[in-house]
Amino acid sequence: MDATAKITRWLTGALCLVLRRRRAAWAAVLVLVGVMAVTALRVGTFSNDLGHMFPADSLSGNLYRLMTRSGLGDLIQLELASGQAGGAPAMLPAVDRLVAELSGMPSISSVDFRLTGGIADSWSELAPAWPLLTDASILATADPAQAVQKLRQALMLPAAPLAAWRHDPFGWQGRLLGELQDFHRLSGMKISLQHPYMTDADASRLLLTLQCRPGELATAAQIAPLLATIRQAVARELPGVTLTIISPLKHVLDNERAVRRDILQVSLLSLLALLILFLLLYRGAYDAVWIPVIPFATTVIVTGLMAVIFDEFCLFILGICGSIAGLAVDQGIHVYAAYSGRWRVRALARIWPPLLLSAATSALVFFMFALTGIRAYSQLGIFAGCALLVNVVLSFFILPTLLPQRPRLQFACASFQPGKKTAWLIVCAWLLGSAAAVSVLPRIRFDFNLSALDGASAETRLSEEEFQRRWRRDDAGNLIVVSANDRDELLQSCEALERLLGASGTRCFHPARLWPSRQTREAHRQTWRQPEATAALRRLEDELARECQRTGLPPAFFTAFFDSLRQGIAGDAERPEPAFFRDVTARLIRERGHTLSAMFFFAGALNDGELAALLEKLDGLGNCALLSNDAFRVATGRDFRPLASRVLLWVALGLLLLLLPVYRSPAKLLIIILPGFTAALWFAGLVAISGRPVNIATCFGMIMLIGLVIDYGIFALHHVTARDASTIPTAIFLSAGTTLLTSAALLVARHPILFHTGLVLFGQILLAALTALYVVPALVRLWRGRRGGLFVAALGLLWLAAGCRITSGQGEAPRQLTAAAAAGEWQAFQQAQGDEPAQMLTMKVDILWYSFPMLLVVQRDATSQRLQATGMLPTGAVVFAVSGEGGRQSQHHVAAVVPAIARKRIFAGIYDDLCNIFLTSSQPGPFPAVASTPIRQRLPSGIVQTLDGSPLRPVHKKLGTFPRRQWVVHYADWDDDLKSCRRIVYKNYRTRCTFTFQRPAPPEKETLAP
Repeated sequence: MDATAKITRWLTGALCLVLRRRRAAWAAVLVLVGVMAVTALRVGTFSNDLGHMFPADSLSGNLYRLMTRSGLGDLIQLELASGQAGGAPAMLPAVDRLVAELSGMPSISSVDFRLTGGIADSWSELAPAWPLLTDASILATADPAQAVQKLRQALMLPAAPLAAWRHDPFGWQGRLLGELQDFHRLSGMKISLQHPYMTDADASRLLLTLQCRPGELATAAQIAPLLATIRQAVARELPGVTLTIISPLKHVLDNERAVRRDILQVSLLSLLALLILFLLLYRGAYDAVWIPVIPFATTVIVTGLMAVIFDEFCLFILGICGSIAGLAVDQGIHVYAAYSGRWRVRALARIWPPLLLSAATSALVFFMFALTGIRAYSQLGIFAGCALLVNVVLSFFILPTLLPQRPRLQFACASFQPGKKTAWLIVCAWLLGSAAAVSVLPRIRFDFNLSALDGASAETRLSEEEFQRRWRRDDAGNLIVVSANDRDELLQSCEALERLLGASGTRCFHPARLWPSRQTREAHRQTWRQPEATAALRRLEDELARECQRTGLPPAFFTAFFDSLRQGIAGDAERPEPAFFRDVTARLIRERGHTLSAMFFFAGALNDGELAALLEKLDGLGNCALLSNDAFRVATGRDFRPLASRVLLWVALGLLLLLLPVYRSPAKLLIIILPGFTAALWFAGLVAISGRPVNIATCFGMIMLIGLVIDYGIFALHHVTARDASTIPTAIFLSAGTTLLTSAALLVARHPILFHTGLVLFGQILLAALTALYVVPALVRLWRGRRGGLFVAALGLLWLAAGCRITSGQGEAPRQLTAAAAAGEWQAFQQAQGDEPAQMLTMKVDILWYSFPMLLVVQRDATSQRLQATGMLPTGAVVFAVSGEGGRQSQHHVAAVVPAIARKRIFAGIYDDLCNIFLTSSQPGPFPAVASTPIRQRLPSGIVQTLDGSPLRPVHKKLGTFPRRQWVVHYADWDDDLKSCRRIVYKNYRTRCTFTFQRPAPPEKETLAP
């Protein structure tokens, strides 16, 4: 007797023992469920922190954690709109009362409303600070004669600011004013500087910024009452004013509400769907209602276990885990289908190999998620793996105790036995569908932006977009958050970051630009103490006194200024900063607990390559984070793509190690993976066709499905190879129907994570079930006809092609652009093209089975639409030369050695072809107010061009549609250094010619040996 028969005999005896003591088994399970339910409620802590979605040591994880530490997530901005221009001043008395009321709220630490008075209010403090603000080289810019001349001109005006001139004869405050102008420009806020409070250009709105106390607003139960209290206070003090609240806290509130609502909605819909399913498909067998009871008990048990293991459990992961535990109903369905007929105990014991193996493989895949380093997905993997293992034990031993004796349940549509012709049709259709899916894989787009996981409501998003248009400038700079444990360390970090960015000449502003760190202040003071600086200062004072005396002014007019300078030189670097500086830096430096964070602004647009390089540098510093949607997208892309590849590799190796001892035949292994592979391939193809980008939830959902759909392959193989497995097709059909209905409930979820998980579950389960029920029997039918090697080779080639195609995709994540930003990027691209000198490309013309390689030298001007091109053989002989302007050809020359057929088919319209390829419309039409890339535009000439990438550039252009398509051109392999594409493919459907242009690879730089 082999090992399988021995285990089957032992399980038969164990089942009989449990059936005889069913009441004791029920009592034990009920006690366990009760204990774990109490544990989950009393011990468990649940949160909705999106930071758990990122790896521990990663660019994206550090970005999110530093953003949280900065306190920017605890800000609340109140916009008070009066509804009429100049209405803001009339609101001031009521706003002052409102600010006093808001400041007294326990959850609010400060309210920022009024602006600083200006530099002129602190001239006496500023003069002694100059030796700390800058080094002594500033003395070289001082001109006594010019200073006195400007003073005399100022004295001719009424109410001349004598205090300003007395404490700043050389106009050094201009440096500070320039810094403040940089601050205003780089911060990007459209705040009027004509008023001492934050208002817009026409003074119709007021802006209040509230800083909440850290850690007090983490849940919806804490946030919602505060926002309601703020609304009531505004309505009471300003009844006719329109209030808009902008805050990251609203995202936390919307996400938690969406998750809680979705969990309740999904649970009710799943329960309703299961009840309908059992009533319709189980033909009135009410005992089938016990099938979902086992996964429910499993969910309670494992949730209690997770509450003990983890100090905090992700709420949105709990929603996904509940759905996955519901998918474990498949195990109960297989038990239900097998436990029927006269010899039901023996029949159930015989299906233990596929039942146990499917549970083990699924659990293995989920346990691999614990190795990702992502807290949320580690919890997901451990929860799902434990749930599947616990559920298979309960389903095998407890569910039979709840089922009475009954006849077998059979479905003709599931018990599919194809003939040879039918098998050929099914296999050919499967191959064609798979080939079509492979062909569109490069069109898959990835969007690893954090906003793709945000469940904020449409109302919140719309109000934020309108707020950005009203208050934020298009030329705003980039924001880096710098954190430290104390103020001086923070200022030193800002100075180090400026040196890091200063290598590229970047203009920036940060707190240390106004008040440097202690080390820098001391270094500045030391330069003023040098003998040459002391002599220069004395010389300037004497010359200034003589100039004053010569022009009739008191010689000691500027004595107070020089006394203040000497006081600062002789003093200590720990001198307190001037009051005006404190007012400005208070808006730039925030304290959250024991951590200080500063805002660092810098100018310049960054493409993806520059963003990635900057993120790596900031990550090396350890306390800096670039805050923008593009930064999160680039960081998550760099983190999750290799991580997903590693998880796939671990899963593949783990499954091979688990399956090889049982199924040593390569053919059987291919049958097992066929449903999962087909589901993943076809679903990826559908995603590519739909244009929906793949986000983090979709990506990991597809990997997660490998662990679930491999069950279909194992049971399908057991069905076609085992002697007594007639219940398996029915079980597959029922489990697929149950899974589709439960996962379809997730499609009504509003939270993106739950929705995309449901979309992946529904699509891939459906495709895997269809493959297991119909494709696998057809393949096995042909396999037995001794053509197995053909299908093994076909599947292997298909897998290899899919891998090659998906890695060759050039899709970029979509970007949100305003009309001004899109037009600016397009003009920058056009200018770069116009500044480019003549370029040389390799050109290959393919027509029928002939191919003509040559070199092409082309020069173009997008503004005048001028184009000049020359085609040459490698030997230097000219093949053709064309030129023209504005789309009209002025010169056309083809060498006499070119055959007449080539003259007619290829070179007769070569100028028009080259214009279609290399000339783009300088004015592609008006951009929408807010556009999501790619942007598809129809030009006046009927040409449709698609713009995408960063900067915005053409990626596709065509004229006409099938069946009257005239030509199409694809641009690929964008080079950030060359500001051009390295590869262009153009197809002329009228002449049946294909032109392929390739930029020669740049020569490698030689390095000198030391």
